[in-house]
This record gives sequence, structure tokens and C-alpha cells, in this order.
Amino acid sequence: MTTRVHNYVEGLTSKLRSSSTLDTHTGLTFTPAIGRRTAILFSGTAKNVESSGVGVTYELRQETGPTLRCAGRALRGATDDVTPISGMFVQDASDTPVEETYNLRYASTFNTFDIRVADVAIIALQLSEGNDGDQYVQGAADNTTSASYQDNATLTFSPDNVGEYLIIATAEMANNSIVSSIQVRLDNEGSPLTETNFQTDNSADWHPWMAVLKTTLSAGNHTFKIQFKANGTIQANIRRGRILALRLGGFADNRYEEKRSIDTTTSSSFVNYFTSTDSDIGMVDEEDYLLIYTVGMGGGSSSDRYEHKLMEEAIDLNVNHPYHFRPLNSGGTGIQYSGVVIRKRPFPEDPSDFLKSYTVDFRRSSGSTGNAIIDETAVALLELVEGEEFDLGFGQDHSTMILDFGA
Repeated sequence: MTTRVHNYVEGLTSKLRSSSTLDTHTGLTFTPAIGRRTAILFSGTAKNVESSGVGVTYELRQETGPTLRCAGRALRGATDDVTPISGMFVQDASDTPVEETYNLRYASTFNTFDIRVADVAIIALQLSEGNDGDQYVQGAADNTTSASYQDNATLTFSPDNVGEYLIIATAEMANNSIVSSIQVRLDNEGSPLTETNFQTDNSADWHPWMAVLKTTLSAGNHTFKIQFKANGTIQANIRRGRILALRLGGFADNRYEEKRSIDTTTSSSFVNYFTSTDSDIGMVDEEDYLLIYTVGMGGGSSSDRYEHKLMEEAIDLNVNHPYHFRPLNSGGTGIQYSGVVIRKRPFPEDPSDFLKSYTVDFRRSSGSTGNAIIDETAVALLELVEGEEFDLGFGQDHSTMILDFGA
């Protein structure tokens, strides 16, 4: 088996920041392969520690240049509120690649007020080329006041052969009013899904969004879109709308499960929403896997907190900051929050323990009112080994490549 070329680092430790000057939390350094594109994906958690109204500014910066690749400002909520930070970018291929460093940087929105960032993971994954390879597009920054969905990023491609794909869509969303919301969704060849309803109280508060879908595509043309719209008399803003289609035949193995139906609870104890089955999802070979998890969360009261967690067997994968979500708008029934976990998972030490079970639980916090709402959950595992459909090409010698940096 040949390792699918990747570089990975984790910064799971919760780190405190009391300055409005950005500082590095976790960085990934690697040298891309000659003539190959590289997908960069990251996730983490941001926490307001000290005072209501304090936010967390973050960015993923490519130090060559330097060039800003992802950025946001979240968490102007109450003390101890936690929201995800996440993003994706594809670096173009180069015939003369140089060493690259991607740093996840963070700061408080106000000097002397404490915030924390934790659970950071960054992966750089080499992409395959050609019609049956991995596909990518980025849309331009845009805005609209329309109440009808507008197209932002559009990915159209034509595989030569039937194959399975994992579609990953990301964007950063903002509006400038607390009286109305904005919405974003992934259009799956005319069938919309993962519709998320964002409401921010500051035009500088850019919230991350991610959607994941596994689909089988025939030979011929296929189109996926990121679409967005405004609700009420406000302006919806979108930037860095990106769609990546990973050809799953380029991985030696993959597992995927999803649940796309709304569930609610008023319980202050965690209630199960999703549990994977061992026959459908798990680690079945003695190699590491890339885990990609997304969830949609909402709540019925802006004065309350709602929580969810992802468990791998008995391991809470949000090890430092379980997600505590507080909606800015009250009484809604839609999804108002996009939770994301990117993580490299090791093959278990016990070779007989091939399979893993994943569960997603949710609740409203003690003393809260209103419904906790959950929907649009997907869990994907990609074995970090080249599959039969991954064409290395370009006459490269694997023995000269730099493999897996970091934990």
C-alpha cells in the first residue's frame, strides 16, 4: 500500500489569548509535490472566557506572500459560549514548489479580555488530477439583498467513468443586522441540502459554514453550487465560497454515514441523535484515516445555550471545548450554526478492533428554555492510502516525497 501524500498537525491544547493582536496557535509546514495541487482543511473551537460581547478573531494564513486563505470573527455571545472555526483552501500546483507554512492565528476582539482556542487540526492533502481526479472551484466575494437564492461558487465537471465522490463545500457568511438573517446552502445537482440560517450583529462577524455529501456520479456533466440569500431588508455577504469534489476511488477505503432529518429536545441531559453502525463506518485497514464531521444546530431562545458532541467510542473528539451554541435570533426552527471537526484518526493498537462507532448527542443546557434543534449530520472516514483510481502521474518517484509531518 502507498500512503496518500499528506501532512498533518494537531494543536488540541486550549490556549489563552488576551490581546487583539493575532498570534499563532498551530502551524503546519510542508513542501508540496511537484505539479500537484494541495487541499488544506482545518477545524478548531473558539471560546469566550471573560465577558459578554467579546469575540474571537481567527485566520488561516499562508506565510508565503503572506496570503490570507481563511478568516472569521465569531463569538460575540455570552461568557463560555463556544463555536467552531473551520475552513478549506486548495493551493495551486507548481513545477517549482517551495516549503509552505500555514498558521492558524487567533486574537481577542478587545485587548485585555480573555478568549481561548483549542482542538485545532490542519491537514494538507495531495490531490489527484484529470477528468477522473479531484475537482475544485472558488467563487468570488459577493452580496445580495434578494430573498431568492443566488449562485456563488459553481463546480461543473465531467468524469470519464462512474465513481463515488465526497463533496465538501465551505464559505464565510456575514450580515449587518440582528433583526433578520441570511441563508446559505449546497445545491446538489438541483436538490438543495444543508441549509443554514446565520444571524450576526456585526458586519465584521464572518461565520464559517461547511457541508459534506457523498454521492455516486455517472460519466458526463455534473454541477454543484453554493447558493445564498437575504431574509428581510438586509444584505447577505459571502466570501471564499469553495467546493472540493474528492474522488473516493483515490482512497483505498472510505466510510460514510449521514442523517438529514430535524430532531428536537428540551432535555438538559444529552440525547442521542445519530449512531453509526459497525457494518457501515469504521477503520477496516491498518492505516490512518481522515475524519470529516459536520452538523447543523439550532435553538429556540437567544438567551439560552444548546450543546452537541461527537464521540468516537468513549472518546470525545472535542476534547477541550464541547460546543455550546447560543442563537442570536429567538423562536426559529431552522439550522443556525455549522459545527465541524477535522481530525486524523489512528488505526487502533489492538488489530482486532477494526471498527469504530460514532455517536452525535445534543441537549439544551441546564436552566435553558426552548428546543435544541439538530439536523444535517455527516461523518466521513477516508483511509490515507492511495486507491486504484489515484493516478500519481508525472513520473514521480514516491521514495523522494516528504510524507506525513506532525502528529
